[in-house]
Amino acid sequence: MISYNEALQIILKNSAEKNIKKVSLLKSLNQVSASAVFSKINVPSFNNSAMDGFAIRSFYIENASAEYPVKLKIDNIIAAGENSTNYNLTGTVQIMTGALVPEEYDAVIPVEEVEVKDNIAIFKRPAKKNENIRFIGEDVGLNQKILSKEKQISAEDIMLLSATGISEVEVYTKPKVQIFSTGNEITDDYNAPLEGSKIYNSNSPFLISRALEEGLEVNYGGIISDNSENFKV
Repeated sequence: MISYNEALQIILKNSAEKNIKKVSLLKSLNQVSASAVFSKINVPSFNNSAMDGFAIRSFYIENASAEYPVKLKIDNIIAAGENSTNYNLTGTVQIMTGALVPEEYDAVIPVEEVEVKDNIAIFKRPAKKNENIRFIGEDVGLNQKILSKEKQISAEDIMLLSATGISEVEVYTKPKVQIFSTGNEITDDYNAPLEGSKIYNSNSPFLISRALEEGLEVNYGGIISDNSENFKV
């Protein structure tokens, strides 16, 4: 029997050179990146609301309290994907999660904390400047590295790459693995009852599953009996 290190060296010596190809992001899971990837945009690319609420100028309600609430007219509703400019800076705008926060406003109060009556928003506490606003580049900055070279690509990597507008990545071609099981006592016939000293083959399903989990291309060669002639190349 040879050692683990000897076996590893034999495998490395006989492995094909790593080739590079481009694949769709949706087909890149568990594959290994062939180059580093840098973000081509800021994420988010605009200041947006972290929650449903009311965008306000914080100094308007700096003295607000439950005892002395501040009332502001609701000028408009800004939904995600809209770029509304129809608002009056003496009031407030209702805003949805992910919607662009107009530059004139510097805070968002959660909708649960605001009482609304007859198109009037009633604020019962002051706002902290920049409260509940996600700023440009807060998650990812322009030209920030978002995937390292020779990293196995995860679902989280795919989410981040997608968020920056990337649809393809360079990966190394999958290593090919041939798996055999050896032993006269092993059987792959899982539907048949065991006879004598036979045992079901559990190693091959495990190795195949682990290889697939690691992103390898697998071929199962079956069971080889305990005969040295079967191992000659």
